[in-house]
Amino acid sequence: MRRLILALALVGLAASTEATSYYVRKDGNDTTGDGSTALPWLTVSKAVTTVSIGGGHTINVGAGTYQENTSALGYLYLNRLFVAEVIIQSESGVASDVLIQGSSSTAYDVRATDASNVTLKNVTLTPRLATNPSPFRVPSGNATNIHFEGVTFTASNATGNHLILQAADTKTISGITLTNCTLTGLVDYAFRVGPVAGGTVSGVTVSGGSSTLTGGTPIYIYDASNVTISDVTVSTAGDYGVWLDGIATATVTNLRSSVTGAGAIPFVVGLDADVGGKASTGITVTGGVFTSSASHGFLLGALVDGATVTGATIDGYDQGLVLKRAANVVVTSVRVSHHAGGAFYMKGSTGCTIQDSLSVSYGGQAIYLALSGAVQTSGGTFQRNRSVLRGAAVVYNWQTDGDGGTNVSNSNAYGLCGTGLFGQIRDTANVASLAAAQAAWAAYGDGSNDALSRVASKRIGLGKAGGSIRLLSLLECPAYTLGSR
Repeated sequence: MRRLILALALVGLAASTEATSYYVRKDGNDTTGDGSTALPWLTVSKAVTTVSIGGGHTINVGAGTYQENTSALGYLYLNRLFVAEVIIQSESGVASDVLIQGSSSTAYDVRATDASNVTLKNVTLTPRLATNPSPFRVPSGNATNIHFEGVTFTASNATGNHLILQAADTKTISGITLTNCTLTGLVDYAFRVGPVAGGTVSGVTVSGGSSTLTGGTPIYIYDASNVTISDVTVSTAGDYGVWLDGIATATVTNLRSSVTGAGAIPFVVGLDADVGGKASTGITVTGGVFTSSASHGFLLGALVDGATVTGATIDGYDQGLVLKRAANVVVTSVRVSHHAGGAFYMKGSTGCTIQDSLSVSYGGQAIYLALSGAVQTSGGTFQRNRSVLRGAAVVYNWQTDGDGGTNVSNSNAYGLCGTGLFGQIRDTANVASLAAAQAAWAAYGDGSNDALSRVASKRIGLGKAGGSIRLLSLLECPAYTLGSR
């Protein structure tokens, strides 16, 4: 008897497990089908609205194009609060095999409102209509634990967004992840997340994958908390590679961002402006490569407070690394190259430190300290840095009106490889030697500046710099360059 009961229990368990896998195929039928592999449904809409709210289901979608029309809305509508994860995935595991679109909507192809625990996996989202601005959108309502794995987004609308999630009307968006997704085309923003009208956004993670745009910003996250970006590659001929604004705690690791547009910047927190922007705190950037062919290489702007940047490689054009009205930023063991402006540019910043880093200047200045609007730079520290200067590049553009006091530059090594020398130290222009630089500092009561700095006579190395960068042994005028063109 016990054996019979156990056998029946195992049969029931097997049936229960099998029942959590459902099938949608082009030869299916929403009326006569039951979602089994023998009798599949015809639409994803049928599957999503039919499976139990308890979740724990996998909806396998066969190859083909699915123009969804949930409740005659003209798009696939995800409007269920599943208790456990429901996965909607390509049956073959290949994203290009399954294309999900709306049937007629001009607003979106997929919409999620008051949805939870939904994963889209290995499918493609492409607007059916050229005027459709958003393949996937949360326009309002709560959305929790919405995940995208291996999803391909394509679009060609310069005013649209691949993936836009907006917490509106005091609603909450949380637990959003993109893993190994691909976003391509011409759009305003590829991935845009933030609240409107009093909503809340928290827990946004983007890992792996890439976004290559012919215009616009690949990743824009604003007014959100607990943001993680890791091992992502982005490129654009448009605006910013990654733009964070109004962020409470963000960790960015091994991001590779490349931009080519005029005024485009690979990575921005806040705004590249003298005023505006939103407060951002707890920003941590580790590693990564940031490249701009026409503008700044990396910018922390107004109202950024308490950021750390470690081990990044930055190739800017008119500026390298810019701290513009930022406060209490610590930059350590970065490698910067640039062709104009400053390698390390503090503009109206407060209490920021740049240390143990290497810069290669093909023009402009290694260290640039300036005024931002009416705000002076104060409490800045440049220490233990190595600067290689090529062509007419000089060490300093240290402006008198921009110096708010307690700014220190010391224990640096300068490799003077071109025709340029030390540049401007406050009102003293065309400073021609380290001794003259030290005299200029002394004339302003800052005799400690450059007291321990040196001009490299044979060799200039980055050293191990806290262990985060491998030893680099460079001749004074090395053939090795950063971002040479």
